[in-house]
Amino acid sequence: MWSLRERNDGAMYVTYDRERFFTRHLRGRYELVGPQNNTYTSYCVRINQEHGLFCVDDDEGNVRVLVLEN
Repeated sequence: MWSLRERNDGAMYVTYDRERFFTRHLRGRYELVGPQNNTYTSYCVRINQEHGLFCVDDDEGNVRVLVLEN
């Protein structure tokens, strides 16, 4: 499962943890948006953020959006 982490400069990112089966404190999953620094990905991130969704970079060079579940 994906874990949200913070770098020394305060930037947030997600990393994959093989030993975890759920996202702590949130019922949801991090869905792939696209590669970082891509024009289409930047557009999708902007649209998702305008609708209140949380987008964050991952450790594999992609951007992911947190999709909450019931």
